[in-house]
Amino acid sequence: MRLRIGISALLVIATVAVFAAVRDFGFLNFDDHLYVLTNPNVRSGITLDGLRWLFSTPVAGNWHPLTMFSLMLDVEFFGVNPGAMHGVNLVIHLANTLLVFWLLALATGANGRSALCAASRALRRSSLAPQCACSPRSATHCGDSAGSARLRPMPACATASAPPAAARIAHSSTALGFRCGCADAADNPWCILTA
Repeated sequence: MRLRIGISALLVIATVAVFAAVRDFGFLNFDDHLYVLTNPNVRSGITLDGLRWLFSTPVAGNWHPLTMFSLMLDVEFFGVNPGAMHGVNLVIHLANTLLVFWLLALATGANGRSALCAASRALRRSSLAPQCACSPRSATHCGDSAGSARLRPMPACATASAPPAAARIAHSSTALGFRCGCADAADNPWCILTA
């Protein structure tokens, strides 16, 4: 248990060290203008009209009320502040990283492999996207339509020596949208090391 807590602390320290600069980032002209800057429902924070809107209206062709609600909540607490929104993205990223580590460690008993998988998920180059823009919470932190295609090699990371039940647990955690980061051997060398 102490080892897992220590690994968790190292994962948090490493991830914050890599992404600490996000507090100084501004809005990007990627999706932030559609989701936050020119969106009066989000800019108003939590309102009754805003709640009706988020359950009934897609933004940029996508309907994801949880993402829009979280952005509205950010505005409610911090105002239209890109640094705070990036900070919230980092907190979500940290929570997912720790969730990946703990689920894999509990399912497999392999603390080292689980730590490598979680670290590679936390620190890989594709994890930079949610930190650069405020709006991509839905695809980055909560899974996306391509998630299942990217997750196929994940059992090699999580379950190299685990019983079949652990493989099912590891796969079900990814079905919830918490990606291991073991997308493929080219993107993630840890899959090769743990296979």
